[in-house]
Amino acid sequence: MTVTTVDYFIMISCFAACAINILFALFLWVKNPRDIVARNLKLSILFTAVYGLGVGGEYFCYYYLPRLSNFAARVSLSSILSIPPYVVFSYYLSGNLKNIRLKKIIIYALTITLVTLIFTTDLMVVTVKDWHHLKPDDPPAGPLEPLVRLFILASLTVATYNLLKGFRKTTGFRRVQLKYFIWGIFVYIFFTIILSAIIPLVFQNDQFAQLPPVISIIMTGTATFAIIRYRLMDIETVVHKTILWVLTSLLIILPVYFFWKFFQPLLSRATDIFLSLVMLFWFLIYGWYNKNIQPGIDHLFRRRKYDYYNMLRELGQKIGTELELNSVLSRLFRELQNVLYIRNVLILVRSADREDRDFYEVGQAGYDQSFLKSQEKVLLKEKSGLYHWIMQKKKAVEKGQIMFDPQYREIKEESLLFYYHHNLELLVPLILEAKVIGVMRLGKKENLQGYTLMDTDLLEQLCHRIGVTIDNALHHSDIVEKERLEEALKLGQKIQLTLLPSEVPRIKGLNVYGFMTPAREIGGDYFDFIAMPEKKSLAIVIGDISGKGVGAGLYMVMLKTAVHIFSKKEQSPRQVILDVNRVFNRQIEGEKFMTLLYLLWQEEDATLTYSSGAHEHILVYRDAAREVETIPSGGILLGVLPDINSYIEEKSIKLKPRDKILLYTDGVTEAHNSK
Repeated sequence: MTVTTVDYFIMISCFAACAINILFALFLWVKNPRDIVARNLKLSILFTAVYGLGVGGEYFCYYYLPRLSNFAARVSLSSILSIPPYVVFSYYLSGNLKNIRLKKIIIYALTITLVTLIFTTDLMVVTVKDWHHLKPDDPPAGPLEPLVRLFILASLTVATYNLLKGFRKTTGFRRVQLKYFIWGIFVYIFFTIILSAIIPLVFQNDQFAQLPPVISIIMTGTATFAIIRYRLMDIETVVHKTILWVLTSLLIILPVYFFWKFFQPLLSRATDIFLSLVMLFWFLIYGWYNKNIQPGIDHLFRRRKYDYYNMLRELGQKIGTELELNSVLSRLFRELQNVLYIRNVLILVRSADREDRDFYEVGQAGYDQSFLKSQEKVLLKEKSGLYHWIMQKKKAVEKGQIMFDPQYREIKEESLLFYYHHNLELLVPLILEAKVIGVMRLGKKENLQGYTLMDTDLLEQLCHRIGVTIDNALHHSDIVEKERLEEALKLGQKIQLTLLPSEVPRIKGLNVYGFMTPAREIGGDYFDFIAMPEKKSLAIVIGDISGKGVGAGLYMVMLKTAVHIFSKKEQSPRQVILDVNRVFNRQIEGEKFMTLLYLLWQEEDATLTYSSGAHEHILVYRDAAREVETIPSGGILLGVLPDINSYIEEKSIKLKPRDKILLYTDGVTEAHNSK
């Protein structure tokens, strides 16, 4: 019996998928034999390979070994053995381990029971003596065969729910690891349901029902990509050039083979000119493939050939205009990862704000946050031998060189401990004007290969070029922060000045003046005039709240409000001081304190009555004697104690014509001249 082209394609594809899945299962077994998650996954994929073997075997036996067709059909259906480990795998991945042992016993017991019925009875697959009147993909189903489909559907539903639940719970790098693999599983399940159930039921056409084994390589492929690219299940591997060459060669060989298989009758009768055109066509296809497809595959498997000098030139152009340090580091890491496949990078510089000359981290990319938290803030100390070697030699230091090069003999032990402790492979100094301003710290490559001499040479040249960029970015952030603080300072000073009296009150027998020159910081200095015409009096208030900045300014607003409220009442200066202290102490709970001097001018007797909360001394110029009298204001700091009744006194100052009083804050007494 002649094999049809479609049947031949399905048979070969199923066998190929079976071989790929078996190889992947063996790969998992070798790389991570003890991990329970990987163990269940490889068992599931191994029995998925049995599915491909069974379906391909149905076609093979139909044409070549009819006596084994019944057995091949049963082997194909027995691939439900892939279901239990897959469901268990989904439970472990989602972290739902409650009653996991009982769940495993139940699902394995059901599966073994169904497989036993498949091989020992005709309840699942009916034994047929003559297959030639049937299709190779159409073994007669037994009466209980729908139970197998129902079992598969229910199990896949549970597993899908677990996978989605586990994926939602994961974050960060773990989520990236699972993303591609889970998408591959969902694509496989989706097309399996479409091809095996929906199309046969809706269109009464089961021609495509045998393709799910072929589609299973999508799941295997995405898992392989997640392992190589993101170390899924903590598996670290390298795709060697030989394996990559075989895979890429197959991509071009397979289309040629199928072209020859389908068009063999036509090619056997073709003229020489037509064959020449076919050869030219395939030559053009190969050229397009080598130019567009091959580089992408090389890059996917971290085998793209380096173009150092182009990378060096382009990177300088790309990051040269960046001013934000995070943008510089992000662009730098992305380009280094594309060309050298670097897994992580960390930039260290010397801090200008500290007396020591240790190197501190200023930015990183590619590191897991849990690893960074375990690291010290000082990442390269001045007293270390490695520090001085880099500062003197201004050369990159690679871990392998330290181990074998005699020139590192004196710093070998200390440096290797440092490299192993920080999971480090290479240190490259950042150079600016022949001086080391920092260090680029690099971890392992994603393809696990070491840094070559060409890699090190490129990185040294790169660090000479980007030293100025990183220095500019560091200073740019300082400049931006300084400008932001200056803007906040100007705004705060403007608000502070608007809270001071806008005009001097006019009152009979007394001339008053007041001004404030703001310092470089927002402070809590305050003065005010509160006119009370109905009482023919004027309250003069001056105070100073501890501290600087916006907080002190806000407390000044609270002080102004409280003083105005209490001054409107029929109260003495002493009572105003006591009331302000009570409010201030309750609001700030001892976090701040302030000085306050409250004076009340009485027009009738030309007397100043005052009470003080430990404010600066009062200076009185006596015109008749032409001398200055210093009067201690007395009292206690406000805000320290809730009750200061025993500390506050009320006194008075009798003034004569042309006498003068000077009130001030500690900004005057603490000021210094240039000497």
